Amino acid sequence: MRHWTRAACALALTAAAGLLSLAAPAAPAPSDEDVTLRLLAALQHDRQQVQRYRYVESSLIEKRDRQGRLRSSSAEVHELSFEDGRWVKRSIARDNPEDPETVAMVHGEESRFLRTETRPTGPARKADPPLNLEKLLDCFHLHADGRDTYAGRPAEKVSFAPVEGCLQDDSRAGRLLQHLEGTLWMDEESSDLLHLEGRLQRPVSFGFGILGRVDSLAIEMDREALAPGTYATMRIEYRARGVIFLFNKFDIRSVRQRSGFVLATPPAPKAAGAPPPTAEVLPHAPVDATRPR
Repeated sequence: MRHWTRAACALALTAAAGLLSLAAPAAPAPSDEDVTLRLLAALQHDRQQVQRYRYVESSLIEKRDRQGRLRSSSAEVHELSFEDGRWVKRSIARDNPEDPETVAMVHGEESRFLRTETRPTGPARKADPPLNLEKLLDCFHLHADGRDTYAGRPAEKVSFAPVEGCLQDDSRAGRLLQHLEGTLWMDEESSDLLHLEGRLQRPVSFGFGILGRVDSLAIEMDREALAPGTYATMRIEYRARGVIFLFNKFDIRSVRQRSGFVLATPPAPKAAGAPPPTAEVLPHAPVDATRPR
């Protein structure tokens, strides 16, 4: 009898504990404003830390015909470093593009959309970080969509959509950004941006469609830990399809990948006969820009 009494008491206690756990309030979901502020703080921190590095960036541009077959491609390699308050890009290698007019056009559009300055300045040309999210957050609604995982890490899934009328920019890049929506994944612990996927809400026309129309635009951005507490953009890819001058269709894919990050040590007082300052090379496996999509 005592055996059954003890079993009944244990069962009652277990049931009571279960009811209490169900009655306990769940952790409140983060507000959209909280998500925005945490992401902005992480991006600002990362920007300041990444400025201490120099790295290699390779870019690949592919042009395809109406059947999706590769028509031409071009590849370039640059070294980027932060000097005098700006990013400076120096050319390392460049292939012979089969379609130089298209490559020049794509570079011109990228300089607007990815906020990259392409005016030559002697042996180098200055550049701002591509797709500057810090400057764009104020003009996008961010909405927390719950917990998720990305690349094996606990993450917060966040959707974003443009704030109507916020981006007062009538350039082609501005018009596209005004219609960009998508999803991003933030590291649950550090609030760092891990991955972003963006797409056009609807086709965007220029000059009433006579000058051109972008029917679809897809963007992907991957970021990885560069050092404890610091993330950097390692890959940006976009694919754009549309029409130029009413009848000329285009299908362009562009991939930028970064690797070979080097942290320069601060210069020490130079003693007589002392060797030059060294640099610490951080290992990073480059991403294959030619992987099939």
